[in-house]
Amino acid sequence: MAMAPFTGIPVTDGTTPPAAKERDTATPAPGSTFQWPVVPPSGKIWSAVSDVNELVETPEKTTRQEGTQETIGLRTDVLFRFDKADLSDKAATVLDEVVAETRERADPAKPPILIEGHTDSKGEPGYNQELSVKRAEAVHRYLAGKLGNAYVYKAAGKGESEPIADNTKKGGGDNPEGRALNRRVEISYQIRQDRPGTTTTTDPSAKKVRGSVRGPAPFRADEGPVVGSLRWKSPSDELRVDIRPFHRDGAYLVAVFDVVLESSRVLVPMPFGPFTGGSHPFSSGSDYGTFTLFDPATQARYHPLKMNTEFVENFVPSLEKGEVSRSYVYYPAPADSARSITLQTEHLGDVANIPIS
Repeated sequence: MAMAPFTGIPVTDGTTPPAAKERDTATPAPGSTFQWPVVPPSGKIWSAVSDVNELVETPEKTTRQEGTQETIGLRTDVLFRFDKADLSDKAATVLDEVVAETRERADPAKPPILIEGHTDSKGEPGYNQELSVKRAEAVHRYLAGKLGNAYVYKAAGKGESEPIADNTKKGGGDNPEGRALNRRVEISYQIRQDRPGTTTTTDPSAKKVRGSVRGPAPFRADEGPVVGSLRWKSPSDELRVDIRPFHRDGAYLVAVFDVVLESSRVLVPMPFGPFTGGSHPFSSGSDYGTFTLFDPATQARYHPLKMNTEFVENFVPSLEKGEVSRSYVYYPAPADSARSITLQTEHLGDVANIPIS
């Protein structure tokens, strides 16, 4: 099971629908061709379109794209001192990056730019609500001062009402890491659709975490050599994951994994410990939810691409001993300067320096 993705397939206008053929009535002679009835579909024809959602995290911010909307989540620990709503000295550096991204990507014809403050659950709800409003307004003033009146802005506070992580651990007790994720200011806007469709850049900025939009990747009959392996073992099962070089396709990175069953019994892996059930709420539903990509140069982390509740990936099927299942998992592409990347997993370990072409 190793069929590669067929990329770059052209899409054209449809032609005349095929006509259904009548069933042959004569008794067929041995070796002859017999026409079975062809019944065209009836009833209401429907279709669906799913936007591709992506998430990139850095120590200072997250960037989440959901269809035509982009949301930048800023850690308030970077922007503000503890329990304060005045911007810190280092906030300007982070906010200036947001200003540049917003000027490039936000569509002023589709207002507003929405700025929302969020807190963790420590303290009284009323106090947290007030603090979140003041912090959103502080970021609003900074952005408006830099971007000017070409945009419409709206600032609001959500307090502790919309957490993106658990404030407490499942077994009880405080969860400082989760609370830190919940303390944030989110800036959302509609993405401009008139930007160039295919671009590449040689910008050496160490701040860039997303690569250029490229043309579709060519078809690859050979995915190259194994560049690293991970192993998982339980009392009854033994599994190996071979990693092959990754490649860019459009605005995304294609990760290539070969899942090999080495134990003797048939394995039905989904849901299956080494892969699913990642700790992050965005990608926990992915068949590869515990697999994220990490760029040491930018400290950026890339989660599998999501389509509503599904993901842009192969599933891992039932396997017998020695069988290989090749999976292609799509991630946001790192900066153009990235020539390799690290695969990090929650249960199997890491593989560094995976080549990117």
